[in-house]
Amino acid sequence: MKAFQITVLAILGVIIILLSGLLILGLTGVIDADLFNYAGKTELIFDKTFDGSEMTDIDIDMKSADVKIFKSSDQSIRVVYYGPDSEIEKPTVSADYVDGVLVIEQKTRLQFFRLFDSDRMEIYLPEDYLGPLVLGLSSGNLNFAEAFEFAQMKIHLTSGDIKATTLKTDNFEYAMSSGNFNSEGIISDTFSIKLTSGNFKTDELVGTGTIKASSGNISIKNFTGSGNVKLTSGDFYLGLNALNGDMDIDLTSGNANMDLLGETDGIYCDFRVTSGNIKTNFGDVDEDTVGSDFVYSFSESNDYKLSIKAVSGNIKVEK
Repeated sequence: MKAFQITVLAILGVIIILLSGLLILGLTGVIDADLFNYAGKTELIFDKTFDGSEMTDIDIDMKSADVKIFKSSDQSIRVVYYGPDSEIEKPTVSADYVDGVLVIEQKTRLQFFRLFDSDRMEIYLPEDYLGPLVLGLSSGNLNFAEAFEFAQMKIHLTSGDIKATTLKTDNFEYAMSSGNFNSEGIISDTFSIKLTSGNFKTDELVGTGTIKASSGNISIKNFTGSGNVKLTSGDFYLGLNALNGDMDIDLTSGNANMDLLGETDGIYCDFRVTSGNIKTNFGDVDEDTVGSDFVYSFSESNDYKLSIKAVSGNIKVEK
């Protein structure tokens, strides 16, 4: 009997800890506080339109919603927000346009026991807008429904997926804690991509910058530029069109696969693995396998260094 009481108390203790944790996370905005609202229903909360002919900046900070961004057919700005019916009288989301700056913010709300609601926002930007975009989203998916060009892009997501067509910008900054990124292309002068957990996939990446990922796979079908990649756990694929500087790729645990798609004159290769094999179809190799290290120059100039290092995993590079 005593053992049964101890077991019951232990289970109750675990339940209390879990509920307390959810309460704290909801209060701090780490998770959507409406998480368990089973009977909730999404309604149109507001539909606002502004004259964006002189818009100079965009600042978006959302806690929990799916965000989809379109282009307007003219110079107008339109922001449409759908949320729980409890927000019809007092929305947690605000959209304001002052002195050429569009500011969209969402406050943390405390309506527990919500599970099936899906708050969503549609944003229509002026067709000729080429200024910066700063966007933060704690929980939700982000969709760039059309090709966009911005002076600068800074996107920070805690949890969610991103889907995009082609994004063109001078500087692309992207950070995500958990989620996947999928785009048709990123064309930029410089880029900074940081992932804690999730996959990153794009058909094209142009620019010079860094990619850092703790856990997940990275796939870039066509790359032109230079920079460095650090991947702790996951596989890496790169289709290399051209280098305009050195390229350093470091993997702790995972495989690196690369196709040399373009001109290779001037590229100096330095591939090394601690535990694994290197395979290539160029250079003086025997049955495509070259062991744990491989050094090769496509020409005498050695303009750019292509370095791939893997602690545990295989390297495969083909021309």
